[in-house]
Amino acid sequence: MLLRLRCSLPNRPGSLGQLARALGTAGADIVQVSVLECDQSRAVDDFTVVWPDAQPRHRLVTAVESMSGFGVDGIWPTGTVPGVDPELDLLGHVAVSPSRAIATLVDALPDICAADWAATVNAARQRVHASSYAPHAPEVLELTPVRPTAFTGESGISYAIAPVAVVGLSLIVAREEGAAFHRIELLRLQRLVDIVTAILASQRRPRERGRAVLDLPR
Repeated sequence: MLLRLRCSLPNRPGSLGQLARALGTAGADIVQVSVLECDQSRAVDDFTVVWPDAQPRHRLVTAVESMSGFGVDGIWPTGTVPGVDPELDLLGHVAVSPSRAIATLVDALPDICAADWAATVNAARQRVHASSYAPHAPEVLELTPVRPTAFTGESGISYAIAPVAVVGLSLIVAREEGAAFHRIELLRLQRLVDIVTAILASQRRPRERGRAVLDLPR
């Protein structure tokens, strides 16, 4: 299985190699590393690893946390296949069929964000688009974000919520286990929303101008 492992580690020469050796010794095959943040003393990295289905995940956590100064912020399954670019696939589909831009975005986000489901709701708190496994009434429906926001609900589910202003919707992405959404993930989500809605808006403007001409008094 593919797992996403979010680790915090000392920001010093050799730390990344030390962590990679520990994961390898535990039985994990590292296939991708993403740096989320880095300052003078600490770093936070996401590792995508291949892990034997029959092996308990806590072995990975033990391998990391047995080293002084290293920690695990979360571990969860991911469907993101290393070496591919799901964002480019998303934008390609949106460009070909802009009328389905928001639905396509919602369908793609669980893989892109290593999440469980995504959905959009309107101002009346009604679900408009939803990926597989999305509940009919997410617990976050009372929120109307003005910018991307991350929080953990009462059920322990981690959420990222972003406005989709061009169509008057709120976008919800949920991770039922694993680490909370990082600020870098929120920035990435906002960028995708901005690009998708820009494509959608560019396709709408010519039609709106055409209607305006037709509506002119004779």
